[in-house]
Amino acid sequence: MDVNSATLLPPPAPPLILHTFTCPRPLLSTPTPPFSKGILVTPRTISTSTVDFLPPELLLLIFDSIFNEEQVECDSPACATCISSLRPDGQPHMVWRAVGNLASKNLFPYSFANVCKRWRDVMSTVPKFWTRLVFLVDSESDLGSVNEQLSWSRDLSLDVTVMRNSYTPGEQDELERRRVREVTGALMPHVARCIVLSFNVQCSSSLPCMRRDLNLTKFASLNGLVLSAAEEDGLTPFQSWPGLNDCYSITDNHFPLLTTLSIDGPNFVDLCTHIISSEGHKCFNPLRQLGRLTISNLTSLNTLPLNIVLEKILRDVHMPSLFYLRLDNVFFTPTEFRLPHAYRLSPTHLELDNLDGTFAEKFSEVVEFEALEYTYIAKTQLTDTFRVPHSWSVALENLDFDAFSPHPFVAWRGGTLDIINCSDFTDKFLKLISSPTFFNWGEFGCPNLQELHIVDCPNFTVEALKTMIANRNESLGDHQAVVEDDDNPPVIIELHVIGRGPALSMEDRLWFQKKVALFQWDTE
Repeated sequence: MDVNSATLLPPPAPPLILHTFTCPRPLLSTPTPPFSKGILVTPRTISTSTVDFLPPELLLLIFDSIFNEEQVECDSPACATCISSLRPDGQPHMVWRAVGNLASKNLFPYSFANVCKRWRDVMSTVPKFWTRLVFLVDSESDLGSVNEQLSWSRDLSLDVTVMRNSYTPGEQDELERRRVREVTGALMPHVARCIVLSFNVQCSSSLPCMRRDLNLTKFASLNGLVLSAAEEDGLTPFQSWPGLNDCYSITDNHFPLLTTLSIDGPNFVDLCTHIISSEGHKCFNPLRQLGRLTISNLTSLNTLPLNIVLEKILRDVHMPSLFYLRLDNVFFTPTEFRLPHAYRLSPTHLELDNLDGTFAEKFSEVVEFEALEYTYIAKTQLTDTFRVPHSWSVALENLDFDAFSPHPFVAWRGGTLDIINCSDFTDKFLKLISSPTFFNWGEFGCPNLQELHIVDCPNFTVEALKTMIANRNESLGDHQAVVEDDDNPPVIIELHVIGRGPALSMEDRLWFQKKVALFQWDTE
């Protein structure tokens, strides 16, 4: 065939190229291989219809859709924005969806803004994308980037977190304090817009002092403040950031809307000392209006007497709105009380985690709750005289059940009990609640218990659990328990056994299904 007279077919269409999360680069032309020997085809320009070349308007539509997926309706009972005002347009108060790891590279907006400069420039034009800001202090802070992100949010409300991505326990980062201080300084001109401000660092001395360093200006919108450190290093707040501010008094102008506070031990002691010493003077108590309070990492080196804390700070007359109280690795000096003397607290939700046994015992002995509904106790060495708080629901996690004395526990009159990851949970406890006991004036142990949830507890037997159910549900005869039996103690109407635990035969499974209204057994 004459090459010059051959009919050339059009070259095939180039493949669709999709560049995901890459910086734009020009695609000018590509050579097309010849269809037959000796034939050259002129290079053909490929269309630039890739993600890299999407117009800004389309990129913004994509980013806005992802932003909306990150928003949820606020359901916090302690949200000052929801409590104090209603939006004029009738729309619900939307907040950022909670995430497990704020340092994740997949966190919006950073996951997209870090793709390339063009995407970052496009996103910087939308202030609402930059209302959740996370500043890492593991290494030297880029203060230029900090100020840039703050400016991109314009005048919108902010949720700001200053944190570490990781740290090695016991190995202190000597520069952490300076980095946190630098970022805090950059934040100060914007704190009036902060709804939530969180510090999560390694050392307590890296945290700002609430009474001194955070009273430079008015936190007009602040609902939540977190001052959390993984390790207390023994320094007081005044030793950690010396000379930053000479004004030590907190007035009612500083935290007018603060309802949620998570505070480290040294900061709490410093704040309480100030409140107590200013009693009778015109001094604002930022704890009085709180709905949620968490106190963490307070050792015996920098602490206060327990009776002073209860009498002057935590009593319901001082904190009437408090419904959530969590004590985590906290120690107040157990002073001698002139019993009977009970301090009434207002929370409906109580969490005691990693407490000294002596302190936990004294705390349970002198505290009363007017309307406690839920109690969580974990990693605490309970003594023989520890008193289980009288709440309807109790959750026990990582406890040594061998340390329990039957006297206080069998008298608990709640209805729902969760036992989680307790290797010492054995038949001994099940026997305590399997029959009437003279400890409890002829009633069953835990006489009102109706719901029992056992999670990751491998050292009890199926036979002991069957005996307990059979004895407590004996009044039903051959009838299955029903949900309506919640008015018929001591009947167990709900039983869940999950995770690590004994295997269950089909025969025993059918027996439990007959005896218990709501039953689940899913063990490994």
